[in-house]
Amino acid sequence: MGVAFAGCAQGEPPTVEEDAATADAGSSGDIDVAPAMDAGSPADLATRFDASPDDLPATMDAAAPRDVSVAVDRPAVVDVPPARDVSAPTDAPAAPSVSDYLIQDVCVATDGSLLADDPWDGCPAGAVARDLRVGEPLPYHRHDQPGPGAPRGYQRKDSFLRADGRAVHSFDFAPFGEFNPDRDGYDVSESDGDFVSIIGTRDPTGLAQTFYGSGCRLDDAWLLLPTAGFTAAGSRVATLALVGWERASRAFPGPCPSRYDSAYTDWAPRRFTFGGVNGAPAKALDAIVVNHYGGRDAATADHIERFYFTRAYGLTRWERWENNRGTARQEGCVGATAEGPFRRVDCRDWTQVFAEPLPYPSGAWPTPYARSNLLRNHDFGAGTVDAWARIGASTSGAMTNWSVIDDSDGGHHLATNCAGACSPGQGLYQDVPRGDLSGAYRFGARLWAEGEGDVEVVVFQRDSAARIVQRDAVTARLTRSQQRVRSPSFTVAAGVTQLRFTVYLNTSATVHVDDAWVAP
Repeated sequence: MGVAFAGCAQGEPPTVEEDAATADAGSSGDIDVAPAMDAGSPADLATRFDASPDDLPATMDAAAPRDVSVAVDRPAVVDVPPARDVSAPTDAPAAPSVSDYLIQDVCVATDGSLLADDPWDGCPAGAVARDLRVGEPLPYHRHDQPGPGAPRGYQRKDSFLRADGRAVHSFDFAPFGEFNPDRDGYDVSESDGDFVSIIGTRDPTGLAQTFYGSGCRLDDAWLLLPTAGFTAAGSRVATLALVGWERASRAFPGPCPSRYDSAYTDWAPRRFTFGGVNGAPAKALDAIVVNHYGGRDAATADHIERFYFTRAYGLTRWERWENNRGTARQEGCVGATAEGPFRRVDCRDWTQVFAEPLPYPSGAWPTPYARSNLLRNHDFGAGTVDAWARIGASTSGAMTNWSVIDDSDGGHHLATNCAGACSPGQGLYQDVPRGDLSGAYRFGARLWAEGEGDVEVVVFQRDSAARIVQRDAVTARLTRSQQRVRSPSFTVAAGVTQLRFTVYLNTSATVHVDDAWVAP
């Protein structure tokens, strides 16, 4: 595959030139794209509706002070807690399921709270390790190996499950914790049938791309390993095609391919020592190692992509090998850089673990291949307010004020205030077409204020006439300390055509908004 992981040197995302040799699905390397067609413009998710009384917040201080400054304070740096004393490692074999190797583990305290401890070290006394469950926040993140000027490495990796049973393997270049469309991406794997396979990927060069299995199926495409018997060595020839639909301005998931490639794939258990670069800890783990060959057989393949899956971390390491081409590279990973005619030209080892002071919502990382965040530009990673709109005006008639702020670490978030004395209903919102949404959802955001004040975060369910069918809300008292708010569960109601995510400003203070989400 390569498209999701290339560009190890200096920790930069891949350029078009760097990634040209890695965009192939099998033997030929061609990206199958149908002739250009007009897919139409995407729906405008920021369509404005006039507020009705039901749209207004439950409480509001209409006499809030005027002339709120648009200047913003930078949030204080949150210290990462030190590592705990831990018990024995949790990676002992115990009749695992295949999901144990796709999803990273988490330590759970006796009261059910998730701990930020590295599961490889073992959990604290009384705590147990298990897979991170659907919708649970991520109490720690895995980074690749440190390099010059980058003690936390260059890329962050998480492996977590979504409500449809698909596993998301995100990758996040600095600034970490923000989806930057020009830098970040994901792989998404399914395990519905006999094999685990990657069905979708996104990288800054090729953007979102679909891997189709034979018969134009989102199933058994980029094979990884069988869903049963995977702890025994085996092999299979996969049939697949890659369709780059986003860059070609096609509708998801892209047109059916006209041809398919073949890729010999083998897998085997292996004890392997990860980490160990530039002072990072070395970690011995039992892994399932998967080799995806660029061709029908190993002898004639022009490249190999190698994946390491472990029970502690899910997708733990990736390597790219070229057959008699490229320059072998040691940086980023320990281990051999030559195997017969093959040379290891790229590698990432995501076994540095760092605690997350404000556990990140796993549903927030966006991907169309697995049920995830419904909000576009949810963390303002585009550096714009695209997909968002403002509602209401101050008592003097000024529109709600907002600005995208550059964080000190290179990320972005939104600062907003009433631009004077607040009127009931001032805030910001984003509309989401209901489409075929059903089932239970939650919503939330990361919020703080310059001072102290209240906000209300609401999801309205609206019908085709913009009438409110259902209103679910959560309130928060904000201070200068960042907090994540999270709603109770709600169910998408009958007759709804649109969801509106709204943040109401019940305060004169400037409010900061980031990591907004509506997800299963």
